[in-house]
Amino acid sequence: MKFLQCLTSSVILTLLSDMTGTTSAYAAASVKLVTEEAMVASPQPGIKIYVRNKRPANQTHFDAAHTLVFVHGATYPASTAFDLELNGMSWMDYMARRGFNVYLLDLPGYGRSTRPATMDQPAEAGQPVETTAQAVQDYAAVVDWCWHANT
Repeated sequence: MKFLQCLTSSVILTLLSDMTGTTSAYAAASVKLVTEEAMVASPQPGIKIYVRNKRPANQTHFDAAHTLVFVHGATYPASTAFDLELNGMSWMDYMARRGFNVYLLDLPGYGRSTRPATMDQPAEAGQPVETTAQAVQDYAAVVDWCWHANT
């Protein structure tokens, strides 16, 4: 299992070096970042989706190839998956310091996003917090919002 984790890390780092070019760690660490937060309307009535953005302070325009939108899995909110500092830098920081406009979002019921009413029901009611179709719609709403925020 340890080997698989190391192999996965090596593959990710190789892909990142291909994506981000030859920016040295020292040069990237000196890049100042801007952090902004917003609540984006979900297609689901009464629900707001928490979005955090990090980008280099000296850049205001980003093409699609340099814009990332992270979404979490079923366990933790995006902020703990992508913006948790370890050794002084998070995954968002790493990418933003290399010229990317990086967003993360918390699906409804996670992190700072609105709690759906189904979360107030007893577990025996058996209703999902959010269906896959709803998650896809929420992600699409955030991507659309990010696109308009950059144009």
